[in-house]
Amino acid sequence: MSSIGQIVPSESSGEDQLELQTVSGPLEVSQLEKALVASRAMNAAVQTAMIAHANRDIHMVIEKQSRWPVINDAIPLLYAGNPEDGAKAVRLLTDRFEEVEECLGHLFTDTSDFSVIHQALKHSSRDFVQKLLCFLAGRLSKNGLSAETVELLKSMVPQPKLKIEMRRMIIDFIDRTYKLSGHLFVIKWVLGSNGGPGIINHVHGLIELEKLAPGAALFLSQPPRNLYCFGWYTPEILAEQYEARDNRSSPYGVMVTARCDSREAFATDVQALKDLHGQLQQKKCLLRCIEVETADEIEKGITGSHQRYFEPEPNDAQAGHRISFLVLRGHGENDGIELSDSLSGGFQMLCKDDIRALASGAWKQAMESHARCIMDVCSAGEKDDGLALAASEAFASVVAPIAKTTVLSYKITENEEGIHIDADYAWRVPKRVFTRAS
Repeated sequence: MSSIGQIVPSESSGEDQLELQTVSGPLEVSQLEKALVASRAMNAAVQTAMIAHANRDIHMVIEKQSRWPVINDAIPLLYAGNPEDGAKAVRLLTDRFEEVEECLGHLFTDTSDFSVIHQALKHSSRDFVQKLLCFLAGRLSKNGLSAETVELLKSMVPQPKLKIEMRRMIIDFIDRTYKLSGHLFVIKWVLGSNGGPGIINHVHGLIELEKLAPGAALFLSQPPRNLYCFGWYTPEILAEQYEARDNRSSPYGVMVTARCDSREAFATDVQALKDLHGQLQQKKCLLRCIEVETADEIEKGITGSHQRYFEPEPNDAQAGHRISFLVLRGHGENDGIELSDSLSGGFQMLCKDDIRALASGAWKQAMESHARCIMDVCSAGEKDDGLALAASEAFASVVAPIAKTTVLSYKITENEEGIHIDADYAWRVPKRVFTRAS
C-alpha cells in the first residue's frame, strides 16, 4: 500500500483550517469532495481578509485629518469608489488649486496628503492636469532644485497622464535655459532610466553642473565622451573633467558607464564616486568619464582619450599620459554587460568576444603597464573564463565580484609606478583578481 499526501479539513477547531495528512489506500471521492470544500472555504476566507485589509487602508486615509482643508474635503469623494464622486473631487481640487499648490510645496512633511494628488490623476480632467503641469514647470529653475522639488518631480514622472507632457516641459526648459537639444537629452535620459523617475536626477545634475561650469554640458555630451546622464555622477567630477579638458600633464583614469540603468541603481553609487574623487584630488589625478551604448563607442572613447592626452601634439614634443586605471560600470552577468535596452533600437550586450577585442586592441594600446581594471558588474568574476579574464590581457590586473553586487568603496594609492586603484564590493561580496598570467 502506498502513502499519499492529501489535504483534508482539520477537525481540531471550528475554523476553516487545513492540514496535510497521510492516508493509506486509494483516494476516495468523499475525501476529495471534503478537500475541495475546504479549499474553497479557505480561498473565500483569504479573499475576504484581503478586501478587509484594503478597506481598512482606505478608511485610514479617509479618517486621517490633514492640515490642508482641501485634502480633507477631497478624500471622501476620491475614495467613495465611484466615478461620479471621483470627478467631483477633481473639480474641487481644480477650483481650489491655490490650496493644492501650497500642499505640494510642503511635500516632505505631508507625503500622505500628496498621495491624494496621485489618486486624483486617475480621473480625467484636462484642467486639473494643465494646472498641475504649470505648477511643476514653475519649479524648474537654473538656480537649482530643492530636495523637495526633486522628489515632487520624480513622483510625477511615472504618472500616465503626465509622462509625455512632463517630458515636453523638460525639453522646453533645456532648450530655453541652456540652448542645448532638449529633445536629444531627454531621449538619452529615457533610454538610460527606462523612462523612470531617474530622469529628474539628470535634470538636477544638468542644473548643478551648469552652475559650476557653464558650457560643460555641451562639451561633455559630444563624442567621444557622450555624457548625458549627469545624475550618475557628482557635478564636481564632471565640472573638473570639463575644466581639465586640455590638461595633458596630470595622470588620469577613465570610467566607462553603460547607458542602461533600468534598475536606476547608478545614482545610488554617487557617494562612492564622491569619495573616489576626493582621493584622486589628493594624488593630483583626474577622472574622465564616458557613456556608451555599443562596443564601438567604448573603443572610440578610449582611443579618443589616448589621442587627446598621450600622443604628442605638433607644438608639444612631450607626450602626455596613458590611462592609469579603468572602471567599467554596467548591469549584467558573468558572460555579458547590458549596454543599451530595446528602446534604443536593439538590445546591445558587451560579450566576452567584444572584451577580448578591446583588450587586445584599443585598451592595450592606451593603458599604462601597471593599469588595473575595476569591474563594477554583477558576477563578472564568478567564472574562471568570464568577462574579467577576457579583459586581463590589457591590464596588469582585473578586479571583479563573484556575485550580484556593486562597488561600495574605492581605494587610491601611489608608488613609483604611478596611480593604483582597488575596490571593495557591497554586502561583503568577495572579489577575485585576474592577472595577465591567469
